[in-house]
Amino acid sequence: MKKPRITLKQLAVLSPVLLAAGVALVLLAAWLKLAWLVGLGIAVLAANLLLVCLFGRCPLCGGFVGVPLRSMFCPHCSHWIEGLF
Repeated sequence: MKKPRITLKQLAVLSPVLLAAGVALVLLAAWLKLAWLVGLGIAVLAANLLLVCLFGRCPLCGGFVGVPLRSMFCPHCSHWIEGLF
């Protein structure tokens, strides 16, 4: 299996940042009543979802594990996945 361009540790840092930025943009857009800013916030949230779906995989078997913030076992192959904390 090819090595992904984004590691699970990098994804564990990037995903919450993108999630917070997307939610903040949507809330700011609702407060300022700017439709284009809502679209931008939704695009950031969609990018976060896409990153998690593409790169949140076990490095051994390639099964989906999401974003491991703590160390965990892969539910597909029981490979130990080192988390961020």
